[in-house]
Amino acid sequence: MKQFIIAALLAALALPCSAQGERSSILAATGASCLEELSESELERYEYLYSHPINLNTAGKSRLLASGLFSPYQIASLLDYQSRLGDILSYSELSRVDGFSEDVVSSLRPFISLESGTPAGRSSRKVSHSTDLLANYKAGGAVGAKLKFAREDRYAVSVSYRDELSANLTFLGKKGRSKVILGNYNARFAQGLMQWSGFRLSSLSSINAFCMKANGISPSWTFNPDNSLWGIGSEFSFGSHSLTALTSTEPGAMTAMVSVSQLSLSGQVGISVLWKEGEGLKIGADFRRNVCGVDIFTEAVYKVNERRVDALLGAIWNIEYTTKLAGRVMLADDKLQSAAGFGWNNHFISIEDKYDVNEYVHTVKLMEQSLFPLSDRLNLNMRISEKYTSKDTSFKHDLRLDLIWDGGLLYASGRVNGVYCIDPAGLVYAEFGVKPSKFAFYLRGTGFKVDNWADRIYCYERDAPGGFNVPAYYGRGFRVSFNGSVKLKHSRFHLVLSYLDSTRSRKFECKLQYRLTIG
Repeated sequence: MKQFIIAALLAALALPCSAQGERSSILAATGASCLEELSESELERYEYLYSHPINLNTAGKSRLLASGLFSPYQIASLLDYQSRLGDILSYSELSRVDGFSEDVVSSLRPFISLESGTPAGRSSRKVSHSTDLLANYKAGGAVGAKLKFAREDRYAVSVSYRDELSANLTFLGKKGRSKVILGNYNARFAQGLMQWSGFRLSSLSSINAFCMKANGISPSWTFNPDNSLWGIGSEFSFGSHSLTALTSTEPGAMTAMVSVSQLSLSGQVGISVLWKEGEGLKIGADFRRNVCGVDIFTEAVYKVNERRVDALLGAIWNIEYTTKLAGRVMLADDKLQSAAGFGWNNHFISIEDKYDVNEYVHTVKLMEQSLFPLSDRLNLNMRISEKYTSKDTSFKHDLRLDLIWDGGLLYASGRVNGVYCIDPAGLVYAEFGVKPSKFAFYLRGTGFKVDNWADRIYCYERDAPGGFNVPAYYGRGFRVSFNGSVKLKHSRFHLVLSYLDSTRSRKFECKLQYRLTIG
């Protein structure tokens, strides 16, 4: 075991630099502290944005909002800048737009582009199209397939199937002033008290997680549609005002909603009315505004049938560069929750309290994430997490070390992860990869010893595009996996093999994928 741990510590990069940048950007955009906290559908969405960046010079307000990358204030500021000064021609220029600091622009770069076909000072609105076909086969007969055809700022068609069918047709009006979605779609409004479908973080593990990023209605294109709605969603913009109307015809959960909002440089305000089968009528209002560097957000919902009010009030204070203070109080379903957090550089501490008629739970979290450059190509990442919960009077200590080396075409990485809650538990892996322009492969070996479920360790496992694999390691054993791909002119083949041997189970998996991209 000593030799294996040393080999892991001396190993190198699991992902190339661009992929590391993508990972960091996803975490910054979602508010998660690590990929293990995300869902399959959310990671798929950002993976698609990574391969199909949004052109900020052609996308309208509706497309920008639906992406989930930007706050309402950032969108209003961006569109105001473009209306006055034309296309944004460089990332340096983008960092001078109010709401886009250099660190924000750096995290957004993998998901955006600034292509422009007009002289400086003018705005361009060219139309592009893309076709993406993805098919999966997994040993045991499980088949999945996706097809998406998009004509930017005009329309898009998408169909996916694995365990269930998901499909939608999206129509976009000129300059993104209107949008209609038929089929599966997500609806995310305000802070989620009235309506929020799909993924949401279950833990406040970073400052950005205190405030949820509402993006209105957006098409769902995923193998796992989660809690997406099925029906018709529409959105229309009139200057700074937007009108959203949606219906869902899911049996037993039929829904109808109308929402009116105003988005401007001074902030955002919205009023919504929703009826849902089994829950009755809800009337809500939300507000968000930045005052002297403090981002204030609130939502209140009156449940007519229950004659009860759910409410949330929060604030994030940008004290200075990379230093933020956040607080939030929420009353929902007769449960009161309060939370406070402070983040500086890569450090984070939070305190959460939950009250209801039966119990009181107090939770304290402390997280430290540091990057130590050992050379031009070698870096050490350290993540320390401490958690105390009064419910079972338990402490959970988590230490993770990742040694990362980038050697150009050759990559390698190693991780040592120790956890202690009831008994000591540990996981170690080493991964080596080769990535020329036409093909790539990665080989990983993982060993683990986890005797109690409370000490379980989650570890993100590389998968084919559109896939998501975060196994919970429990028991004692090892896992080996191979991930390879071959790129042709417009297509790519992926092969994923893995074998798990532990005291709990034995499992072999084989997945073959074909992906075609045109445009």
